Amino acid sequence: MTTPYLEHCEPMTPHLTLMPSPRFEQTVTSDARKTYKSPHAKLIRFFERSRNRWKAKCLDAKASRKRLQHRGRFLQRSKDRWKRRMRELEAELKTLKVQLRAREQELEAMKPRRPEPTSPVGTGMAVFRQALPYHTYAVGHVLLFVSLVLSTATSLRGANQVMALMMSMFALPVATPSWATGRLWLLHLGYYKLTRPKAQADDWVWIADHTVQLGPEKCLVILGLRLSALPTAGRLLTHEDVEPLALLPVTTSTGEVVYQQ
Repeated sequence: MTTPYLEHCEPMTPHLTLMPSPRFEQTVTSDARKTYKSPHAKLIRFFERSRNRWKAKCLDAKASRKRLQHRGRFLQRSKDRWKRRMRELEAELKTLKVQLRAREQELEAMKPRRPEPTSPVGTGMAVFRQALPYHTYAVGHVLLFVSLVLSTATSLRGANQVMALMMSMFALPVATPSWATGRLWLLHLGYYKLTRPKAQADDWVWIADHTVQLGPEKCLVILGLRLSALPTAGRLLTHEDVEPLALLPVTTSTGEVVYQQ
């Protein structure tokens, strides 16, 4: 007896001839035992949709795999490009460091050398016997006192006590000046630095500021600094690098007063 639906179905002609494997035969044998109660047309549509879903999933997986392969090749090329760029920048940095070091050496060689300050130590007792005209003390007293105050930041009374201690410890037959005498020596030295002729140059830079007020007055100080004598990198600006240009005492300091000065 023939089913009415099967009478209208055309026979399917196979396009490919496949050799079944033992595993496939075992699967077919196991599937052949199953009985489907649904109509054949419904089963055909179901199996077709299932096949199409698996086919679409396979195509999506292939597309994703191809896209990831392209992405991986792109990232590898980008990585290689940035590696080359990094090596180029490292080589350029090394070259710039060498050039900078050479330029610093050139600037250091071009910078005028300052004479080393003369220290009273090692000059012997001769400087304490070298008397100055119209002065009670010798050159050694002035040099030692001024060096203690300017080079070691010793106070005036502290410099007087240090000199007295040195004279007593080494049993030197010389007198010790008082702190007031040393203060006059420092004032003479400062007045000389303030009024001595300055070098004529076009690279002077001015630094202007007011001192701390002492009583009713304070001073406007103008210091000069030559750009050719700037300290090298790593060294701070010191008093030896600047030159006093003006020292103006005032009781009131405003913008107009500074402009007039």
